[in-house]
Amino acid sequence: MAPVRLVSAALLVAYAVALAVVLMEYNPLVATDVVARFGYWLQGHGASAAMTEPARVEFLLNAAMFAPVAFLAALALPRQHWATWVVWGFVLSGAVELLQGVLLPPRSAQFEDVVANTLGALVGAVASLPVARVMTKR
Repeated sequence: MAPVRLVSAALLVAYAVALAVVLMEYNPLVATDVVARFGYWLQGHGASAAMTEPARVEFLLNAAMFAPVAFLAALALPRQHWATWVVWGFVLSGAVELLQGVLLPPRSAQFEDVVANTLGALVGAVASLPVARVMTKR
């Protein structure tokens, strides 16, 4: 396995474990606190109150959370088409929301999270394309 693929695979596994811990957090106040703190941080750096309302911040953070998964997966397994990772982002996001809804009663399963996570997977997969192109030329 090429060094970039090996490093990408190792980072993907580490990130996936950390992501699973975050996504399966039982206490909903942890996520609420992260959203609020990030919203305040954005306001402190010039973002308007309308742009930092909690629903928008949560959507942004959900998208940002899934982008590295698709990015690293696409680099670790370059023979797969980039769109495959977007589909996997959708499937995994749906599975996470289902698990949260069934196993974590204090948490809420929301379709908006699936949309945001899938969008994040799209961004990550597309962002991997120029990196993969450079790696292929080497």
